[in-house]
Amino acid sequence: MCVFCAAVPATVALSAAAKAKQQQAANTESDVKPLPKWMLAMPAERVAAVVIVGLMASSAVYHTRISPV
Repeated sequence: MCVFCAAVPATVALSAAAKAKQQQAANTESDVKPLPKWMLAMPAERVAAVVIVGLMASSAVYHTRISPV
């Protein structure tokens, strides 16, 4: 498996963890380490979607042009 293809599931897992941390920080402030406001302003799903689209495009280029085997 190439690096780009392996990074897609890792990105999904990290975005799920970031989404849970954002929701937990929004719901309760007492037991969670406070996040900076700029982190809460960026929705984790949108950031993950942009990263995944970039990884898929890079993977397509890699598999068709660089290493077509």
